[in-house]
Amino acid sequence: GENFKGPDRELRTVRQTMIDFLQNHTEGSRPPACPPLDPIHVKPLRTFFSSYLKSLPDVRKKSLPLPEKPNKEENSEIVVWREFDKSKLYTVDLESGLHYLLRVELAAHKSLAGAKLKTLKDFVTVLAKLFPGRLPVKKLLEMLQEWLASLPLDRIPYNAVLDLVNNKMRISGIFLTNHIKWVGCQGSRSELRGYPCSLWKLFHTLTIEASTHPDALVGTGFEDDPQAVLQTMRRYIRTFFGCKECGEHFEEMAKESMDSVKTPDQAILWLWKKHNVVNGRLA
Repeated sequence: GENFKGPDRELRTVRQTMIDFLQNHTEGSRPPACPPLDPIHVKPLRTFFSSYLKSLPDVRKKSLPLPEKPNKEENSEIVVWREFDKSKLYTVDLESGLHYLLRVELAAHKSLAGAKLKTLKDFVTVLAKLFPGRLPVKKLLEMLQEWLASLPLDRIPYNAVLDLVNNKMRISGIFLTNHIKWVGCQGSRSELRGYPCSLWKLFHTLTIEASTHPDALVGTGFEDDPQAVLQTMRRYIRTFFGCKECGEHFEEMAKESMDSVKTPDQAILWLWKKHNVVNGRLA
């Protein structure tokens, strides 16, 4: 053969040049050793390799064992109980709840627009201003709130939110756990308590923070609104919460008496009373 004299002798370039050369030649002018370039069907190719492998010495067809019947007792999920103080609020419950909310529950909505997007923006604003957790989580919520507030779009894909929550830009000092660990919200079985419990704890915490830090919401449009957290919670549950029946029950309670809340302290008490009503209904 002849030496390749192209300006670029990188392997990828040489390979592409060879492909172009072969494809641009007519049937009669192709080199004598050129293989056929027609598409090959998968079945004959598989048969060829199977026949060749069978001809090799010491190659035997492997007999597959029959699948064992699953043992329900062995496969049942084991819940590891963690001792905890019922009088305390655990950061891990709040952060696990945020992880589920932002990465799982919102993921059911491929895009966010109109009232949905407004609900998310308001909810994240309240979170960013009042969430009392660790600094990396607070920074992430603040960044998410600033990004949502600056958007000129009236529709965004959920994946754009997820990329920011996952810190795809690798900004230092920003982090939210990507797994779930319940302590105060653990149940006797894996399907009990968990995320709904953490959501209740989150909103109880936000109502208390709004009362103890009255200036936290200044400049957000929620200042001087004693129902800010409750109304944000109400709209989030109505729009995004996975249990529709639960959302309908909460909406009924909100219609009955939420408008009677006139101070931040009354918001705290209102939520506790309604939480007790829900617990009584589920007991």
